Amino acid sequence: RDPLIYYGGLLHIFNHAFFKSLLFLGAGIIIKVYRTKKVAEIRGVGKTMPWVSVMMIIGMLSITGAPIFNGFISKSILSVGFQSGTTQYWLLYLVNIGTATSFIKMSQIFFGVSPLSYPMARKRENFALMGFGLMCVLAGNLAIPVSQGFFGVDVSFVKIFQLSKFVDYIATLAMGYTLYSLVISKDLWVVRKIRDSRLSFGSANAVFLGLLVALVVYFSFLA
Repeated sequence: RDPLIYYGGLLHIFNHAFFKSLLFLGAGIIIKVYRTKKVAEIRGVGKTMPWVSVMMIIGMLSITGAPIFNGFISKSILSVGFQSGTTQYWLLYLVNIGTATSFIKMSQIFFGVSPLSYPMARKRENFALMGFGLMCVLAGNLAIPVSQGFFGVDVSFVKIFQLSKFVDYIATLAMGYTLYSLVISKDLWVVRKIRDSRLSFGSANAVFLGLLVALVVYFSFLA
């Protein structure tokens, strides 16, 4: 099953480039309009910026692995490659729950009332958002025939429209919402400490490289 892990990982890097770019671009537009980065201070984006909201939701569905979007394909391939019950499988599952939790928190920005108005004549921004959003949907629906037809990788086990996959996704969101409600929304001391921490560019790079080295060591020698 190792080839599936490598292919799924490579495909996820490719998919990540699309939905993360979409989310960063959308977040940048929202921050520019609202003049704040704090989620608690941003409300009413759904009404103020409907097109940006639709594209952001596509990005959120993609990164959390919703069926018919690109993240679902690569995560499904990885979960099969890791095999159910292994450490890697559960790590992937826990990371997905954590991702769902963070975006459940972020989804609050779409609701509520905002006094701001947003000029709709931003064609370049809308075009860029649409391009990334379209790729998230196309890659989610064409990845299977492309994988088999062009790369000779059999991923026929991935079923996009299988009911159980939608149930699994809803269960992941439910666990993410529970984690958010019981821990994150309580604004516990440890949560505030992490949220209010400030890392320099050098420190952030050191943390990232340390994490990367730890992952390489684990998957190369310990997994």
